[in-house]
Amino acid sequence: MEVEEEADIVIATAGGYPKDINLYQTGKTLDNAYYAMRKGGVAVILAECPDISEPREFFQWFEFPSLLEMEKSLRENFTIAGWVALKEIECNDKGPFILLTRKENFDLVKKAKFTPASSIDEALRLAYDKCGTKNPRITVMPQGANTLPILRKQ
Repeated sequence: MEVEEEADIVIATAGGYPKDINLYQTGKTLDNAYYAMRKGGVAVILAECPDISEPREFFQWFEFPSLLEMEKSLRENFTIAGWVALKEIECNDKGPFILLTRKENFDLVKKAKFTPASSIDEALRLAYDKCGTKNPRITVMPQGANTLPILRKQ
């Protein structure tokens, strides 16, 4: 998908089940939304995540007290689940990610360093509050897991 410019707010969904079965699989959508938003922007990710805690190894990577310690451990003992966990945390370096999901997922969402929301109204209010502009540029990605945004050449 070509985009004119990076967005202040990106709203993305994986495209439904099974692409949003857990936070591990939702990583594809998080990564693509990252490329659509500007530094300091906000991403709203819609992901039901009925099996959020799977695979078990994935959430073990969020136990490290710092990103540096997590990265050091990953370099010593590389796993795909660890790499996905690191990539997801690094998304927040560009701007906050809000995850619209089930309320029972909130503790694990926070553990992964994302902001949980239980309704689209709540998620959008948070996004508008955090994006830093009253007239945000918005990009919507209804198939975010399969959509790589490419900045159009000017």
